[in-house]
Amino acid sequence: AALKGIQERKQKKKQASLDANDRRKKKVMDMVDILRIELDDVPWKDSALSHCWVKSVNRHVIEFDGITNELMQEYTAAPSKATKKKLKEVAFSLRKCVARLEEANIHDFSFLSDAHPVERAVKIYCRDHYPNYKILGLLNEAVANRIVTESKKDMFASLLALLPTDIGTILAPVIVSTVAIQDDESRNKAIQQAILLSRIFLKGSADPRVVRRHHQPPTALQLYNRLSESYPRLYQNTLEFMQMPETLAWKELHGRDGFGRLANNPEAAMQRVETVVQQIWNDLVDGLQERLLQRDYKAVLKILWVRGTHF
Repeated sequence: AALKGIQERKQKKKQASLDANDRRKKKVMDMVDILRIELDDVPWKDSALSHCWVKSVNRHVIEFDGITNELMQEYTAAPSKATKKKLKEVAFSLRKCVARLEEANIHDFSFLSDAHPVERAVKIYCRDHYPNYKILGLLNEAVANRIVTESKKDMFASLLALLPTDIGTILAPVIVSTVAIQDDESRNKAIQQAILLSRIFLKGSADPRVVRRHHQPPTALQLYNRLSESYPRLYQNTLEFMQMPETLAWKELHGRDGFGRLANNPEAAMQRVETVVQQIWNDLVDGLQERLLQRDYKAVLKILWVRGTHF
Protein backbone atom coordinates (compact mmCIF):
# COMPACT_ATOMS: atom_id res chain seq x y z
CA ALA A 1 0.00 0.00 0.00
CA ALA A 2 2.84 2.36 0.87
CA LEU A 3 4.59 1.62 -2.44
CA LYS A 4 1.36 2.16 -4.34
CA GLY A 5 0.93 5.53 -2.63
CA ILE A 6 4.46 6.61 -3.60
CA GLN A 7 3.84 5.62 -7.24
CA GLU A 8 0.55 7.51 -7.31
CA ARG A 9 2.17 10.67 -5.92
CA LYS A 10 4.95 10.40 -8.52
CA GLN A 11 2.38 9.98 -11.26
CA LYS A 12 0.37 12.97 -10.02
CA LYS A 13 3.52 15.08 -9.86
CA LYS A 14 4.48 14.05 -13.39
CA GLN A 15 1.00 14.78 -14.69
CA ALA A 16 0.98 18.17 -12.95
CA SER A 17 4.28 19.00 -14.64
CA LEU A 18 2.91 17.96 -18.04
CA ASP A 19 -0.24 20.02 -17.49
CA ALA A 20 1.82 23.06 -16.48
CA ASN A 21 3.98 22.62 -19.59
CA ASP A 22 0.89 22.43 -21.80
CA ARG A 23 -0.54 25.60 -20.23
CA ARG A 24 2.74 27.39 -20.75
CA LYS A 25 2.93 26.27 -24.39
CA LYS A 26 -0.60 27.55 -24.94
CA LYS A 27 0.33 30.96 -23.50
CA VAL A 28 3.37 31.10 -25.79
CA MET A 29 1.31 30.13 -28.84
CA ASP A 30 -1.20 32.82 -27.89
CA MET A 31 1.72 35.28 -28.10
CA VAL A 32 2.61 33.98 -31.57
CA ASP A 33 -1.02 34.40 -32.66
CA ILE A 34 -1.05 38.01 -31.45
CA LEU A 35 2.18 38.74 -33.32
CA ARG A 36 0.78 37.08 -36.42
CA ILE A 37 -2.21 39.45 -36.30
CA GLU A 38 0.05 42.46 -35.73
CA LEU A 39 2.19 41.47 -38.74
CA ASP A 40 -0.65 40.27 -40.93
CA ASP A 41 0.01 42.82 -43.71
CA VAL A 42 3.73 42.15 -44.26
CA PRO A 43 5.24 39.57 -46.65
CA TRP A 44 7.93 38.55 -44.15
CA LYS A 45 5.51 37.47 -41.40
CA ASP A 46 6.19 33.72 -41.76
CA SER A 47 9.97 34.18 -41.75
CA ALA A 48 9.84 36.43 -38.69
CA LEU A 49 7.63 33.99 -36.76
CA SER A 50 9.43 30.79 -37.77
CA HIS A 51 10.15 28.79 -34.63
CA CYS A 52 10.78 25.38 -33.11
CA TRP A 53 10.29 23.79 -29.70
CA VAL A 54 13.35 22.68 -27.74
CA LYS A 55 13.16 20.42 -24.71
CA SER A 56 14.80 21.97 -21.65
CA VAL A 57 14.88 19.94 -18.43
CA ASN A 58 11.19 19.15 -17.78
CA ARG A 59 9.58 21.59 -20.20
CA HIS A 60 9.59 22.68 -23.82
CA VAL A 61 10.93 26.11 -24.76
CA ILE A 62 10.13 27.95 -27.97
CA GLU A 63 13.00 29.30 -30.07
CA PHE A 64 12.44 31.82 -32.83
CA ASP A 65 15.04 32.65 -35.48
CA GLY A 66 17.38 35.61 -35.37
CA ILE A 67 15.93 39.02 -34.54
CA THR A 68 12.59 37.70 -33.33
CA ASN A 69 14.25 35.39 -30.82
CA GLU A 70 16.19 38.30 -29.40
CA LEU A 71 13.11 40.53 -29.11
CA MET A 72 10.94 37.77 -27.64
CA GLN A 73 13.44 36.18 -25.25
CA GLU A 74 12.11 37.96 -22.17
CA TYR A 75 8.54 36.93 -22.94
CA THR A 76 9.20 33.33 -23.92
CA ALA A 77 10.99 32.90 -20.59
CA ALA A 78 8.07 34.48 -18.70
CA PRO A 79 4.88 34.49 -20.82
CA SER A 80 2.98 36.37 -18.09
CA LYS A 81 5.01 39.49 -18.98
CA ALA A 82 3.82 39.42 -22.59
CA THR A 83 0.98 41.92 -22.56
CA LYS A 84 -0.62 42.98 -25.84
CA LYS A 85 1.13 46.33 -25.50
CA LYS A 86 4.53 44.64 -25.16
CA LEU A 87 3.86 42.41 -28.16
CA LYS A 88 2.82 45.44 -30.23
CA GLU A 89 6.18 46.96 -29.35
CA VAL A 90 7.93 43.79 -30.56
CA ALA A 91 6.00 43.95 -33.83
CA PHE A 92 6.90 47.64 -34.22
CA SER A 93 10.60 46.88 -33.64
CA LEU A 94 10.46 44.13 -36.27
CA ARG A 95 8.78 46.44 -38.79
CA LYS A 96 11.35 49.15 -38.19
CA CYS A 97 14.26 46.75 -38.54
CA VAL A 98 12.97 45.13 -41.74
CA ALA A 99 12.17 48.52 -43.26
CA ARG A 100 15.82 49.50 -42.88
CA LEU A 101 16.96 46.22 -44.43
CA GLU A 102 14.61 46.79 -47.37
CA GLU A 103 15.85 50.34 -47.82
CA ALA A 104 19.42 49.02 -48.10
CA ASN A 105 18.28 46.18 -50.44
CA ILE A 106 19.63 43.57 -48.06
CA HIS A 107 16.38 41.62 -47.65
CA ASP A 108 16.51 40.26 -51.23
CA PHE A 109 20.29 40.68 -51.74
CA SER A 110 19.78 43.03 -54.68
CA PHE A 111 22.54 45.26 -53.30
CA LEU A 112 24.93 42.63 -54.70
CA SER A 113 26.14 43.29 -58.24
CA ASP A 114 25.51 40.87 -61.09
CA ALA A 115 28.58 42.31 -62.82
CA HIS A 116 30.93 41.23 -60.02
CA PRO A 117 31.50 37.45 -60.23
CA VAL A 118 31.84 36.85 -56.49
CA GLU A 119 28.89 39.04 -55.57
CA ARG A 120 26.83 37.30 -58.24
CA ALA A 121 27.74 33.89 -56.79
CA VAL A 122 26.84 35.02 -53.27
CA LYS A 123 23.56 36.46 -54.54
CA ILE A 124 22.64 33.15 -56.20
CA TYR A 125 23.52 31.24 -53.03
CA CYS A 126 21.61 33.59 -50.72
CA ARG A 127 18.50 33.72 -52.88
CA ASP A 128 18.47 29.92 -53.03
CA HIS A 129 19.01 29.42 -49.29
CA TYR A 130 17.38 32.52 -47.79
CA PRO A 131 14.34 33.44 -49.90
CA ASN A 132 11.33 35.34 -48.53
CA TYR A 133 13.21 37.29 -45.87
CA LYS A 134 14.81 34.22 -44.28
CA ILE A 135 17.91 36.40 -43.83
CA LEU A 136 16.13 37.61 -40.68
CA GLY A 137 17.08 34.29 -39.09
CA LEU A 138 20.80 35.19 -39.31
CA LEU A 139 20.55 38.65 -37.77
CA ASN A 140 20.15 40.14 -34.36
CA GLU A 141 18.93 43.71 -33.88
CA ALA A 142 22.39 45.21 -33.34
CA VAL A 143 23.86 43.57 -36.46
CA ALA A 144 20.83 44.55 -38.55
CA ASN A 145 21.10 48.18 -37.42
CA ARG A 146 24.85 48.23 -38.11
CA ILE A 147 24.90 46.55 -41.49
CA VAL A 148 22.47 49.01 -43.09
CA THR A 149 24.81 51.93 -42.27
CA GLU A 150 27.89 50.36 -43.82
CA SER A 151 29.45 50.98 -47.21
CA LYS A 152 28.62 48.42 -49.87
CA LYS A 153 32.05 46.82 -49.49
CA ASP A 154 31.65 46.47 -45.72
CA MET A 155 28.05 45.35 -46.13
CA PHE A 156 29.24 42.54 -48.40
CA ALA A 157 31.92 41.51 -45.89
CA SER A 158 29.34 41.53 -43.07
CA LEU A 159 27.01 39.34 -45.10
CA LEU A 160 29.78 36.82 -45.75
CA ALA A 161 30.55 36.76 -42.02
CA LEU A 162 26.89 36.01 -41.26
CA LEU A 163 26.57 33.08 -43.63
CA PRO A 164 27.08 29.69 -41.95
CA THR A 165 29.22 28.36 -44.79
CA ASP A 166 32.59 29.27 -46.28
CA ILE A 167 33.03 31.26 -49.46
CA GLY A 168 34.51 28.27 -51.30
CA THR A 169 31.30 26.30 -50.85
CA ILE A 170 29.35 29.26 -52.22
CA LEU A 171 31.63 29.68 -55.24
CA ALA A 172 31.94 25.98 -56.12
CA PRO A 173 28.60 25.56 -58.00
CA VAL A 174 29.34 28.63 -60.12
CA ILE A 175 32.83 27.37 -60.96
CA VAL A 176 31.58 23.87 -61.80
CA SER A 177 28.94 25.32 -64.12
CA THR A 178 31.79 26.21 -66.51
CA VAL A 179 32.51 22.50 -67.04
CA ALA A 180 30.38 20.31 -69.31
CA ILE A 181 28.79 17.75 -66.97
CA GLN A 182 25.72 15.81 -68.04
CA ASP A 183 23.93 14.57 -64.92
CA ASP A 184 23.15 15.92 -61.44
CA GLU A 185 25.03 13.19 -59.58
CA SER A 186 28.27 13.91 -61.44
CA ARG A 187 27.71 17.64 -60.96
CA ASN A 188 27.27 17.22 -57.21
CA LYS A 189 30.49 15.22 -57.02
CA ALA A 190 32.28 17.85 -59.08
CA ILE A 191 31.05 20.54 -56.69
CA GLN A 192 32.54 18.62 -53.77
CA GLN A 193 35.85 18.45 -55.65
CA ALA A 194 35.76 22.20 -56.25
CA ILE A 195 35.09 22.73 -52.54
CA LEU A 196 38.16 20.60 -51.72
CA LEU A 197 40.22 22.74 -54.06
CA SER A 198 38.91 25.93 -52.48
CA ARG A 199 39.93 24.68 -49.02
CA ILE A 200 43.44 24.12 -50.28
CA PHE A 201 43.58 27.67 -51.59
CA LEU A 202 41.97 29.08 -48.44
CA LYS A 203 43.76 27.09 -45.75
CA GLY A 204 46.62 25.25 -47.42
CA SER A 205 44.81 21.93 -46.95
CA ALA A 206 41.61 20.23 -48.04
CA ASP A 207 41.09 19.07 -44.45
CA PRO A 208 38.83 21.69 -42.77
CA ARG A 209 40.55 20.98 -39.44
CA VAL A 210 43.93 22.09 -40.75
CA VAL A 211 45.08 25.69 -40.97
CA ARG A 212 48.71 25.85 -41.98
CA ARG A 213 50.94 28.39 -40.32
CA HIS A 214 52.08 31.41 -42.30
CA HIS A 215 49.43 30.66 -44.95
CA GLN A 216 47.82 33.88 -46.16
CA PRO A 217 44.31 33.03 -47.42
CA PRO A 218 43.19 34.78 -50.60
CA THR A 219 40.39 37.29 -50.72
CA ALA A 220 37.02 36.14 -52.06
CA LEU A 221 37.80 37.60 -55.49
CA GLN A 222 41.29 36.07 -55.55
CA LEU A 223 39.77 32.70 -54.62
CA TYR A 224 37.21 33.01 -57.40
CA ASN A 225 39.91 33.86 -59.94
CA ARG A 226 42.11 30.93 -58.85
CA LEU A 227 39.23 28.48 -58.89
CA SER A 228 37.84 29.63 -62.23
CA GLU A 229 41.31 29.34 -63.77
CA SER A 230 42.43 26.10 -62.11
CA TYR A 231 39.33 23.97 -61.69
CA PRO A 232 38.26 23.53 -65.36
CA ARG A 233 41.85 22.74 -66.37
CA LEU A 234 42.34 20.26 -63.52
CA TYR A 235 39.05 18.58 -64.30
CA GLN A 236 39.69 18.21 -68.03
CA ASN A 237 43.35 17.30 -67.62
CA THR A 238 42.48 14.61 -65.07
CA LEU A 239 40.02 13.08 -67.52
CA GLU A 240 42.66 13.23 -70.22
CA PHE A 241 45.25 11.67 -67.94
CA MET A 242 42.96 8.78 -66.99
CA GLN A 243 42.22 8.01 -70.64
CA MET A 244 45.85 7.88 -71.72
CA PRO A 245 47.08 4.47 -72.97
CA GLU A 246 50.14 4.86 -70.72
CA THR A 247 47.92 5.22 -67.65
CA LEU A 248 45.80 2.22 -68.57
CA ALA A 249 48.89 0.13 -69.40
CA TRP A 250 50.62 1.12 -66.18
CA LYS A 251 47.66 -0.03 -64.14
CA GLU A 252 47.49 -3.27 -66.16
CA LEU A 253 51.14 -3.99 -65.38
CA HIS A 254 50.51 -3.51 -61.69
CA GLY A 255 47.58 -5.89 -61.62
CA ARG A 256 44.82 -3.50 -60.63
CA ASP A 257 41.88 -5.81 -61.39
CA GLY A 258 41.76 -5.45 -65.13
CA PHE A 259 41.91 -1.66 -65.12
CA GLY A 260 42.39 -1.66 -68.90
CA ARG A 261 38.77 -2.75 -69.39
CA LEU A 262 37.69 0.65 -68.17
CA ALA A 263 38.66 2.07 -71.55
CA ASN A 264 35.43 0.58 -72.90
CA ASN A 265 33.32 1.37 -69.85
CA PRO A 266 32.88 5.18 -69.55
CA GLU A 267 30.77 4.98 -66.37
CA ALA A 268 33.28 2.83 -64.51
CA ALA A 269 36.13 4.96 -65.85
CA MET A 270 34.43 8.11 -64.48
CA GLN A 271 34.16 6.50 -61.04
CA ARG A 272 37.88 5.76 -61.09
CA VAL A 273 38.55 9.30 -62.28
CA GLU A 274 36.63 10.67 -59.33
CA THR A 275 38.61 8.49 -56.93
CA VAL A 276 41.89 9.75 -58.35
CA VAL A 277 40.70 13.35 -58.34
CA GLN A 278 39.80 12.98 -54.68
CA GLN A 279 43.27 11.68 -53.84
CA ILE A 280 45.12 14.18 -56.00
CA TRP A 281 43.15 17.20 -54.82
CA ASN A 282 43.33 16.38 -51.14
CA ASP A 283 46.79 17.87 -50.75
CA LEU A 284 49.57 19.76 -52.45
CA VAL A 285 52.47 17.85 -50.90
CA ASP A 286 53.72 16.15 -54.05
CA GLY A 287 52.75 18.89 -56.47
CA LEU A 288 50.27 16.66 -58.30
CA GLN A 289 47.93 19.54 -59.05
CA GLU A 290 50.70 21.59 -60.58
CA ARG A 291 51.80 18.60 -62.70
CA LEU A 292 48.25 18.10 -63.93
CA LEU A 293 47.86 21.79 -64.74
CA GLN A 294 51.06 21.54 -66.80
CA ARG A 295 49.87 18.24 -68.36
CA ASP A 296 53.06 16.58 -67.14
CA TYR A 297 51.35 13.20 -67.01
CA LYS A 298 54.54 11.13 -66.83
CA ALA A 299 55.47 12.92 -63.62
CA VAL A 300 51.95 12.28 -62.25
CA LEU A 301 52.30 8.56 -63.00
CA LYS A 302 55.68 8.47 -61.29
CA ILE A 303 54.37 10.22 -58.17
CA LEU A 304 51.36 7.93 -57.98
CA TRP A 305 53.61 4.90 -58.39
CA VAL A 306 55.87 6.08 -55.55
CA ARG A 307 52.82 6.67 -53.39
CA GLY A 308 51.43 3.25 -54.23
CA THR A 309 48.13 4.86 -55.12
CA HIS A 310 45.21 2.51 -55.76
CA PHE A 311 42.57 3.95 -58.05
